[in-house]
Amino acid sequence: MARRLADPRHRADLLSTYFLFAYTGTIVPTLALGLLDQTMNQDVAPLILAVAVVATTLAGALSRPINAIA
Repeated sequence: MARRLADPRHRADLLSTYFLFAYTGTIVPTLALGLLDQTMNQDVAPLILAVAVVATTLAGALSRPINAIA
């Protein structure tokens, strides 16, 4: 995919940006769960994180134009 999207001189830039966002997407929820777990009940922290993830996903999906989904 990177070969088709990027100019050969910029493939490494594209891949490094992709990995940066992928790692951030896995690290941020983990750190958020750890912080929530330390500040409140262990049963409530995963629920709050799950609600935040669902809300963010729905907000992103609903903000897209209808024709961009297909």
